[in-house]
Amino acid sequence: MDDDGDDVGTTTSAKTERYALYACFLAIGMGTLFPWNVFITERPYFERRLRDASEGVAKNFEAAFANAYAGSNLIGVLACVRFGLVERLTSNRSRLAAPLVGIALCVWTCALATRASGWSGDAIFAQTMIVIIFVGAATALAQGGGFAVASDLPPVYAQAIMSGQAASGVAVSLVALITTAGAGGATTDGASTTQAEIYFYVATLVLLTCAAATWYMEKIPLYGRYESVVTANAQREYANAETSALLGGTDTDGEDADDIESRETMSDALTRLPESSRWFGHGDIRNYRLVVLVTFIATLSVFPSVTSAIESSHGALGELWSPTLFLLFNIGDLLGRHLATVYPKSPPSGAALLKTATLRFVFVPLLTTCRVTTPGWRPPALFTSDIFPIFFIFTLALSNGWIASLGMMYGPSVSPASLRAREGVVLTLALVAGIFLGTLLSLVIIALL
Repeated sequence: MDDDGDDVGTTTSAKTERYALYACFLAIGMGTLFPWNVFITERPYFERRLRDASEGVAKNFEAAFANAYAGSNLIGVLACVRFGLVERLTSNRSRLAAPLVGIALCVWTCALATRASGWSGDAIFAQTMIVIIFVGAATALAQGGGFAVASDLPPVYAQAIMSGQAASGVAVSLVALITTAGAGGATTDGASTTQAEIYFYVATLVLLTCAAATWYMEKIPLYGRYESVVTANAQREYANAETSALLGGTDTDGEDADDIESRETMSDALTRLPESSRWFGHGDIRNYRLVVLVTFIATLSVFPSVTSAIESSHGALGELWSPTLFLLFNIGDLLGRHLATVYPKSPPSGAALLKTATLRFVFVPLLTTCRVTTPGWRPPALFTSDIFPIFFIFTLALSNGWIASLGMMYGPSVSPASLRAREGVVLTLALVAGIFLGTLLSLVIIALL
């Protein structure tokens, strides 16, 4: 791990503090994605627990869970951007620790519900839906708050959040693979319930640990020094803006708009920019936002909707084929996010990165022409050997993690110092919106093909 642009300290003690701070941001990333992964992993439990629910619930609970989470998460991030919720909560305990503790308590209620044998399937479904909606909204605040804090620091800490999210995905895919390998379709109701209860309790402890890490973060001396630098930069910008105003703007002659904007305070900039610019940005600010948005749209348009339907040509892994591809994707995604700290050495151009992100839509025709087993699938199977989906999925994942991390790492750096925390929240919106729109696009692809 290397702190790009870190001149706060280079002693052995400072390096130890950097690793500790990196671990805290890694925990933030895990905490913001782990809750949803919990509900994905416990599909067998919910299948058994909801089988006596109404027909619509029993058949469509997964779609209901996914839509409830995605909707509340997207609305939550939109609210954070529109009303400046993250900026209003100046303490990390309120914008990071508090929502993570709230999520942990919600997951804990799911553990308690596993013992509520008298509850009907519809009652369990209603309780889970309420939990998921709250978790989605609280995750929006924690995720936006995490990227807001990281955006004021060297880019490696935004990468730490991204890696934490990917590590959570790897853990869940491992659980899914192990569960599939060990169940063999013979898991009893009691065993499934016990497994779910233990998993919910473990998830609660993990989330509380992540919340504690955000609490501890403020005690790290290096973080305090970073905060002092951020405050000094903001004060310098404010002083320059006041000087410019007193001089009637005469000291800005010959400067371009970016130079003028770089001296504005957050409120000045938001007042000057039209509404469309606040949301979509301009120049490289817009490009980096689009990089994150387009990257996740391209990925979610085929993963997991198409990739989970690809059949092995040899059948060597049997039922483990799909879980193995799922694990492969998450490992590739994690490696890609780590690659962002190694290459490139200098911040990439937003425009060039956007072109690279757009080129990733080539994975749509590549993966849809593998051995897809969806009934009525029309595209011809051009890539029938197992090596092709393995290579395509790993490359899709590697490029997703790499490009998305670069966008989240360097996007805030093109904004004025006083606006970088807010830009971190806007980039979070781009990330969540990309996942949401990519999922919708996958439905369109499946319907058309």
